[in-house]
Amino acid sequence: MRQNWTEAYLAHAIRWACYEVDDLAEEMAEAFDAMPDFFQEYHYRRESAADRLREAAATLATLSAPDGFSQRLVEWMEMVPGKDGKIFRPQRRDNVVRCLEACVQLLAHSTDDNNGVLELNDDLQEIIDLLAPIEFPGMAT
Repeated sequence: MRQNWTEAYLAHAIRWACYEVDDLAEEMAEAFDAMPDFFQEYHYRRESAADRLREAAATLATLSAPDGFSQRLVEWMEMVPGKDGKIFRPQRRDNVVRCLEACVQLLAHSTDDNNGVLELNDDLQEIIDLLAPIEFPGMAT
């Protein structure tokens, strides 16, 4: 895998993070549901990961950039597929976390809370804290 600098407007970065987390949630749910019933009790971590990812996606879907911030650029380091064209789920999750951390850094430099900047900053930090420890057990891609 390779690293690449990515930049986006704050509003687009939040929207991208939401889509990526939602995709990861669906993939984890499908992986859990595809398992035979007798294995599911041993692989509850997949279901747990799917639930936490769904929770994060649902929260992200409700967030929007405050007035005056939606067109500000954020930049983060992103893992991109290498020659084999693959990027693994933990790296995709890490890409989202780095994106949201960049958004938090941008918002942290604002002293204006009239638009809900501090509330958005807190919400994004809670999502980061929810996503960062998620495991993707026994999944190759």
